Amino acid sequence: MMKAVPMALIFVSAAFAACSLDSSQFSEAMPIIGAAIMLSVAVVAVAYAAGSMLRDAHLLVFSKDELFHLLISVLLVVAIQSIFTGSCLITSDVLDGNDPLTYSVSYMRGLRIEGSSVLTGLMRSSIDQKYAAAETGGYFFPFVGGEIFMEESFKNAYSRHLDIAFDFVMMGFVSSGLQYEGMKMVGFVSLGVLLPFGLILRMLPKLRDSGNVVIALAFAIYIFIPFSYAAIGSVARDMPVGCDYKYDGGDDPVFGPCDGVTGFGTIANYIMQTIFLPNLALVVFATAAGALVKIAKVIP
Repeated sequence: MMKAVPMALIFVSAAFAACSLDSSQFSEAMPIIGAAIMLSVAVVAVAYAAGSMLRDAHLLVFSKDELFHLLISVLLVVAIQSIFTGSCLITSDVLDGNDPLTYSVSYMRGLRIEGSSVLTGLMRSSIDQKYAAAETGGYFFPFVGGEIFMEESFKNAYSRHLDIAFDFVMMGFVSSGLQYEGMKMVGFVSLGVLLPFGLILRMLPKLRDSGNVVIALAFAIYIFIPFSYAAIGSVARDMPVGCDYKYDGGDDPVFGPCDGVTGFGTIANYIMQTIFLPNLALVVFATAAGALVKIAKVIP
């Protein structure tokens, strides 16, 4: 009975196959996936031909068993694309007509652009504060002397605050860059590497369970990571920067308007999106991957 549950999920997921927003990554990986499937077909054909010629019952049983598992493998490939397509249908209106993976890549690219703008603004403001702090004035009278003073030397402290904020934003900028490059590789790693490798492992009876686990990981990477990032990006896109404070009735003298390019609210929002929220997406992925690995153990 338990083995029938994954099969039922596969056939139910196929009902979503009408979505027109197919992922290009899946199409690009199809030659590799097809090669792995054709290799399985060749093994089945050779085993059946050898068994028939030599009248070897073991080879005939092996060929029929491999043919059954080949059918399961093909259904697993269909299930991955069907469920991804189903999520595309569900989220297309929210994600501006994009599939979750395309939207996630675009979202992380936008964070990189925003981070570059914030870093540039912070650096420029820090330099301006240092120049202001270095301005000197004074007076001098012959035979009496004078005095030199720096009225705005306290702006060195302002510059230091901006430098600290720059370091924090730089961490988020580096994090967004790594996530952006990683998100671009999701399709290739899951569909071009893990899925064909899992299909090949399923050809070997003693490694069939390992193949199921690899396919489950490919499924989790291809489905849940983009979906989590797309959900976070969709919420963060429409989330206003919370700024309800004023410094003596005006803008902050160090960071400027709270929702400005270098505003404290903008910086806090950026760090949250590039450091804290991705950890939440990884938790969702780890939970989903663990559940899928358990399900994979009951796949024949």
